[in-house]
Amino acid sequence: MSGALAPCRIEGRDGVDDRDNRPRLCGPGIYAFAICPGFTMTGMAEDCSCQPRGDKLLADIPLGRVAMPEEVAEMAAFCALKAPPSMTGAVLDVNGASYVR
Repeated sequence: MSGALAPCRIEGRDGVDDRDNRPRLCGPGIYAFAICPGFTMTGMAEDCSCQPRGDKLLADIPLGRVAMPEEVAEMAAFCALKAPPSMTGAVLDVNGASYVR
């Protein structure tokens, strides 16, 4: 397909590889960001946090809680609407500092 963006590769947090998102693959005014949410309070996460290991899970997150879906959405909205062009290619963690690059 002429003019289409090349497919991007997505890997897990420990192996984020955003080389396929490099700006050279994007047209003018198109920027690429990798948003890497950590443990996020979805229905599945809610079930886990109530289990006996839930306290250990929270102990590994310096913020003391898991991310809320709205926080991940807020980051996506920021990237789509307000992020400066020089931020293209950024890998953004939304994880309460449970993983620091």
